[in-house]
Amino acid sequence: MDLAHFARLIHQAAPTSLELIVVPISIERCCSSQAKPIDDVLETLHIVRNAGEISIRGAARDDIPPSLFRMFNWPARVDIDALRTPSDMPSLILQPQMTILVTGNSQVEFTFMMFKQLLQYAKAFEYLDEFKSQMAGQPDKLNPVCHEDEYNHRPIGINPYVDYQVNQSSKHFATRKLPQRKIMWWASKHRAAVFHYLERQYQTIAACFANLRAVIGSEKRAGDVLDPMDPFTSLGPSGDDRMLHKILGAMVLLVDYKDCFEPECPVVVRINKKACEVKLECVKRCFPRKMLLKNMNRHHAIEDYPFIVRDFTGLCDHLDEQFSEIEAGREDLLKYDAPGMNVDLGPAYRINITPRAFQAMNDWNQRSP
Repeated sequence: MDLAHFARLIHQAAPTSLELIVVPISIERCCSSQAKPIDDVLETLHIVRNAGEISIRGAARDDIPPSLFRMFNWPARVDIDALRTPSDMPSLILQPQMTILVTGNSQVEFTFMMFKQLLQYAKAFEYLDEFKSQMAGQPDKLNPVCHEDEYNHRPIGINPYVDYQVNQSSKHFATRKLPQRKIMWWASKHRAAVFHYLERQYQTIAACFANLRAVIGSEKRAGDVLDPMDPFTSLGPSGDDRMLHKILGAMVLLVDYKDCFEPECPVVVRINKKACEVKLECVKRCFPRKMLLKNMNRHHAIEDYPFIVRDFTGLCDHLDEQFSEIEAGREDLLKYDAPGMNVDLGPAYRINITPRAFQAMNDWNQRSP
């Protein structure tokens, strides 16, 4: 476990004390040919607060586990020689600054949590588990790659969205190494890139949702096609198809709503999708949204109107669940920002979280007022 991971685990624990022991430079270089300067390593502690005390010192002989020397087959004589080299201690400027920061209670900027919230939001736009697990461009601990999803589908084996804007920005967000003074600027820049990329799709989903909800609200009144007490089951005695036209109009809006959840596809993504088209379609055709839409069309063809209403409400609920997940992720995007940080950013990096379009699931058992 590196110090950055350790800091993430204890950042809210308010430890009684922290003691950091720095091994001699010669031993450090034997353990790693890419050893970082101590000042860069200690900057990873910037997220820890309310520690009782912190101390940093060079390692004594008894501080170094024998297993470390056995790893390199060093004789006892070399052990002593190695310890004679000094440890790479923090600068006279950084050490007091770090002490004040770690033992204080100032506001913390959690860039790694900002990334987690951004990734959660981006994943909400994708409903295929296998692709969700690779949304960061690589398998990630927040959502490990699955071998089978909840519907027991075999893995497709290729992620057509690997060159997707969200994948690339999120991947860089997670792996970029920068000095701490620049990391918040860089994180805000790439969060804005992902947010604005998804914003077009979000606004389209929200608009289609609003159009559909308006129709559902008007058709859940007494005597209309979605009346909970007396839903549409057949044509009128004289063959009046007014009610049929109403349910078909609602179905058209529902299909528009469903189609909005397909991610934008630049040419490179369409090429990738073509490469796994057969597997992708095989998986998607078994998903509830595909099956419910297919059932609605089949019931319309045979004039089985009660089942049209049943499948309409089922598909609507299924899509609403995904939109609700998107809304939840969107609301939490600024959860770990320092107060006022998003407001203080320049227009290019600021994100505007509008009020929720989705408020609650439909109550199909309750008439509209």
